[in-house]
Amino acid sequence: MKKLKRILCMVLLIAALTSLLTVEAAADETAIPLTWEEYIAVNGITEWNWNDAADAIEAVARHAVELYEAGQLDEAYTYAKATYWGYYETTGFERNTMTRIAGRVSQVELAFTNLRKAIKKDNGLEAVQQRADELVEMLHTDAMILSPEGAAQAAAAEVTAAEETAASGGIDLAAAFPDGNIPLTWEEYIAALGAEEWNWNDAADAIELVADRAVELYEAGDLDNAYTYAKATYWGYYETTGFERNTMTRIAGRVSQVELAFTNLRKAIKKDNGLEAVQQRADELVEMLHTDAMILSPEGALLTASAETAATGTDLTNLSEVERIEAAADRIEAAADRIEAALAGNGGTASKSSSSGAGAAIFAGAFAIILREGLEAILIVGAIVAYLIKSGNKKGVVPVYIGSALGV
Repeated sequence: MKKLKRILCMVLLIAALTSLLTVEAAADETAIPLTWEEYIAVNGITEWNWNDAADAIEAVARHAVELYEAGQLDEAYTYAKATYWGYYETTGFERNTMTRIAGRVSQVELAFTNLRKAIKKDNGLEAVQQRADELVEMLHTDAMILSPEGAAQAAAAEVTAAEETAASGGIDLAAAFPDGNIPLTWEEYIAALGAEEWNWNDAADAIELVADRAVELYEAGDLDNAYTYAKATYWGYYETTGFERNTMTRIAGRVSQVELAFTNLRKAIKKDNGLEAVQQRADELVEMLHTDAMILSPEGALLTASAETAATGTDLTNLSEVERIEAAADRIEAAADRIEAALAGNGGTASKSSSSGAGAAIFAGAFAIILREGLEAILIVGAIVAYLIKSGNKKGVVPVYIGSALGV
């Protein structure tokens, strides 16, 4: 009888252990990874887009809610943290949102924080569920905007809006400024028009209006006021609209050309070079600004990305500004390497012909190396400055410039 009891106990113990192991195995199979790298490895994902990343973060957030509902607050908090540090940051979702959707990152980061706080402070299932829903909705919205089809829709919407504005006659600037007293600053200009939304083409139109006013005043013999309006095109509009900053970060080497055009207009007026010269300088400036406005606009960005993709064979649509700068640096370095190789190949022939030819080849080779390293340094500094400006840390730009100057 005792043996029978022992056997029965052993059977029950084995059954209990088997059940426990089965439950643990099932839990392991359904457990959601805490990092994006583990997530794509477990699911065998080789290609993904922003909608996939949003789906993954949603799965983690929903799991955090489930754990909270089950009374496992520590595990729920761990998964709530993973939504941000394990996924949002590591997928590049945060970086791309920062560079392509102005002011959005701070809102999304607040949603992540609210979810963590609701769990940590034990605010109740309803509050936790609400915070998770808010976060998920924002992520899916941003994923759609960041996707190629979302960018195309945004560009099409802006084009449609522009066409509707044009069809309705747009803003009657003559009626807005009947006396020709156009504001000297962008803030006063948009306040006078009552404009709540604007784009880079609007900014270019405004600067053109100010430049034309400068020409009109010059023609009327009012050189002082003409010069005042010529200065306003840059300090009152180009800088304050963010036109200069965006051109600097998105159109390599362009800002120096545009700034020269602004300077030429001011010089032509100040030196009293004649109406023809002043008009020519104004026309050159306006043409450059409208060209840049088109490139900076959503439809221009798509065309640029398509052209770069065709030229390089790399899809640059979803790259951040820093990544695009790095890609450009790679192309410049490759070109410099080809120049070096060509010069090295010609160097031997030159040395046989004459010592002066060899010296020229050596100088050209050294110059190519200096040029390449200089361009790389400029691109790196540009990337750092672009990041500081876009992240709202503009105060950090001055130390970068000082460090660059000391480095030179």
